[in-house]
Amino acid sequence: MVVFFDIDGTIIDEKTQKIPASAVRAVARLAENGHMPVINTGRPYSHIDPRVKAMAFQGCGGGMEKVIAVAGYVTAPVMEDGIEKALAHFGLL
Repeated sequence: MVVFFDIDGTIIDEKTQKIPASAVRAVARLAENGHMPVINTGRPYSHIDPRVKAMAFQGCGGGMEKVIAVAGYVTAPVMEDGIEKALAHFGLL
């Protein structure tokens, strides 16, 4: 199962700007149990908080790049060279 997560207010607490340990554990546990946690955000990949990038996400969707990269597939055209970093991060390059 693919599970999509927004960043602001879902992964990062809007008031404290912290990522709860429970969110880190939940994303990791999803991946450990064979699910595919994916970032779904309006941000371009280059503007995603490094703390979020360090979590167990297996893909990234949305953003100004209008791209979904997950499980080895890119499903939309690349609009910004920063997408190469996203693809490399998820082992898709």
